[in-house]
Amino acid sequence: MRRTLWACVAVLSLIMIAVATRRILGLRVPAPGLDTGFVRHRLLTLAHVVPGLAFVLLGPFQFMTGLRKRHPSLHRWTGRVVLASALVIGITALIMSPQMAIGGASESAATFAFGVLFLFAIGKAFASIGMGAASRTLLQRAKENPQFYGALAAVGQGKFVPQTGAVLIKDKNGNVLGAAGGSGGTGDEDEAVCIAGVEAAGLSWG
Repeated sequence: MRRTLWACVAVLSLIMIAVATRRILGLRVPAPGLDTGFVRHRLLTLAHVVPGLAFVLLGPFQFMTGLRKRHPSLHRWTGRVVLASALVIGITALIMSPQMAIGGASESAATFAFGVLFLFAIGKAFASIGMGAASRTLLQRAKENPQFYGALAAVGQGKFVPQTGAVLIKDKNGNVLGAAGGSGGTGDEDEAVCIAGVEAAGLSWG
């Protein structure tokens, strides 16, 4: 099961790397119609694509047990790069959506919605790892102390989302390694997807 999961991750990562490389090369030798909008907004395109490459390349390393055990400091720093890259990807996607859609209004709406859901998922994971608890627990705490958690959300500038749909990722000894967040379904559905992913990677959640 784990080998199948890693094989899927590898294939998807290679696809994303190929797409990102094609987009970067398209800025130098644009295809008529296909790359026009991206060439007009070259810096914005690079601000979206380059962090996307970092996210795709470094993300899988967060789930490598050997890296966590042998180089914990490197693991933490790459995790921070992944989080920062995710925020840049989501924000630039929202800016790009109405300006560069090849497929018109339908594509703009779809990419904008995906960008919002992506940022929401990242916010849930950020809240979970920052507070050291699953987002279901944070949601209950927020209901009991809304002023405090409302202030945290404001200070976090959108990165802190105390809503159900994220869990902590732990090793077999109970050490917190990170967090996984989901969005797009109900809170219970998002949480179930995160739990399934963590367990498929051979880790535990909390």
